[in-house]
This record gives sequence, C-alpha cells and structure tokens, in this order.
Amino acid sequence: MARILEPLKTEPPEAITLINNAGMLEPVMPLQEAEASLLTDHLHVNLLAPVLLTSAFLRETRAWPAEKTVVNISSGAGKKPYAGWSAYCTAKAGLDMLTRCISTEQQDQTFPARAVSIAPGVVDTGMQELIRSTPPDRFPQVDRFVRLKEQGSCSARPRRPTGL
Repeated sequence: MARILEPLKTEPPEAITLINNAGMLEPVMPLQEAEASLLTDHLHVNLLAPVLLTSAFLRETRAWPAEKTVVNISSGAGKKPYAGWSAYCTAKAGLDMLTRCISTEQQDQTFPARAVSIAPGVVDTGMQELIRSTPPDRFPQVDRFVRLKEQGSCSARPRRPTGL
C-alpha cells in the first residue's frame, strides 16, 4: 500500500477510495467437513486481506486532508446464516464489523476516513454459478438460488448500494 500511494504523497488527491471486493465462496460444505487449509485460505482472502489493506490505507493517508472512503463489499450472508457457508458468513459478518469499527475509530481523527459496507444482493456472477452447481448435501438452499436464476431475480448488475 505504501508503494502504491507513494506517488500521491507530494500532492494528495481531493478524494481517494479503497474498495475491498476480492472474495471467494469455497469451501461450500458443512464446517466439520472443511479442511483447515481451505478455511485458512478463505479467511485470508475474505477477511484478513481487507483488514490488512485497510489498516495500511488508513495509516498511509491519515495526514491527507482528502475525502477518504473505505468500501467493503459484503453480503446478506453476513447477517443471515446459511448451512454450508460457515466460513463465508463468518468472514462477511467480520467485514461488516470491521466497517463499523473503522467508523468509530475515525470519528476523532483530524482527517477522518468514511467506511461503508455494501451488500449488493444476488448478482449473477461466477460465484452464483458455483452456488447453483453445489450438491444439496453441501448447500441445502441450492434450490432457492436455482429458482432465483430461473425467475430472473439475479441481477446482471448490483442493486443500488446501501451502507451499514
């Protein structure tokens, strides 16, 4: 992050945004069947990476008078549990809490950053294809997501974003 932001230090921009959007769904299975390495990889991508990137972003831009925003792409799964998605639900709930903590911590900063968490709804991506192809014994609600696709309820683009 320091290397990426270095060229901007001499003349900070008026506004800068960090978007944490990387994510993975796997492993999709009951928690007791998931190998430790799969769970570790999942939490590294979906939670630890955004925590580390955000920490570095806030540290590197703390003295900038710019409008700073951290956008975390979350999911309804951060609020609603799904059997077979223990890691995913946990990571998204953690991302939502990270967003809330950042907002609290930044209140007293001289040049505070704003943090928002966006749950875009069911968007027809490769992740949705994976969900629809998952066997019911690994993800009991697979039929719900198949129906959403059949009914045209999966948007090709995210719905209007809402923050926490």
